[in-house]
Amino acid sequence: MSPNSDPDALCRQLLGQRTPEHVQARKAAQEAKAPATRTSWTVDELLATEFSDPTWIVPGILPAGLASLAGRPKLGKSWLALQLAIAVGSGGRFLDIAMERGFVLYLALEDSPRRLKKRLEMLRARPDISLRFETDWLPLDGEAGGLEDLQRVAARDKPRLIIIDTLARSFTSHVDWNDLGRTTGAMAALQDLALNRDLCILCVDHHRKVGPTAADVIDDIVGSTGKSAVVDTAWGLYRKRGERGATLRIAGRDVDEQELALEFDSLTGCWQLLGDAREVASRSAQEEILGILQSLREADASLVAKEAGLARPTARKHLERLCDQGLAERRQTILAGKVRVLYAAKSPPTAR
Repeated sequence: MSPNSDPDALCRQLLGQRTPEHVQARKAAQEAKAPATRTSWTVDELLATEFSDPTWIVPGILPAGLASLAGRPKLGKSWLALQLAIAVGSGGRFLDIAMERGFVLYLALEDSPRRLKKRLEMLRARPDISLRFETDWLPLDGEAGGLEDLQRVAARDKPRLIIIDTLARSFTSHVDWNDLGRTTGAMAALQDLALNRDLCILCVDHHRKVGPTAADVIDDIVGSTGKSAVVDTAWGLYRKRGERGATLRIAGRDVDEQELALEFDSLTGCWQLLGDAREVASRSAQEEILGILQSLREADASLVAKEAGLARPTARKHLERLCDQGLAERRQTILAGKVRVLYAAKSPPTAR
């Protein structure tokens, strides 16, 4: 039977016909698929294989893969993401860490060109930075074609970093982020692209409403656990509204859990690294306690704790550290038959 007399064959022939644009798009989509990687291993093969270290976008805190930068609204997430994009695109520094230069694609889906220009000027971005903004992009879900477009860009331009700001705006309104299955599928497609192309896709996202003491960088991501379970690296930006200081909490599969103390400079639009958040908080508390001792001249741990708004064991720990550093001194006295330990600030040595 000839193809012309076979309705099924004729249908397949007609469906196979494409315009040059269709052929080119199909070819690009096929090229966007990275070569298949090995997926089956025995224990002895794994132990005998030397694997290369992860590709680091920001050494020590952001490897290749799917990542999330989440926080409450209007607390500086987009400023931090833009600062990262400029650092990667220029081969500069981000939070005092040297970057390897690479192309950055930034889907700025909540910003206008005017706002982007203003922020770039505040951050003193150079014109030659390898960074391109897209303020509109087809949805990444369904048959809209946004994911395929992203795959083609990854194959053609080989970006080192793709920033999606925000994740919710890059999908249609039909996505229910509380649906575990749908959320896992949506995030898995982005993760596959990032891992297969050895690049980082950083999704700017939101935190659910949390209490003042809650701070779980994984659980705080808004939506179902299908979102947080898929991401390879999670950044959580925590900042009290109206304050310059913030904490960037980091967790992931290839990174050590850490907390970085940051400070936002509203004049330059730049986040500055202050150091390890716990160490910075400890130094701040000790400086406050030293000021209390200088004001009271002498006090026990209970009084210092009350003045500083700390638990007594915490206050006592800081007092002992001040003594070990030679900034305070302790003495014992007996009051009402009980031994009390009193602390006093040491006077600085006088110059001769």
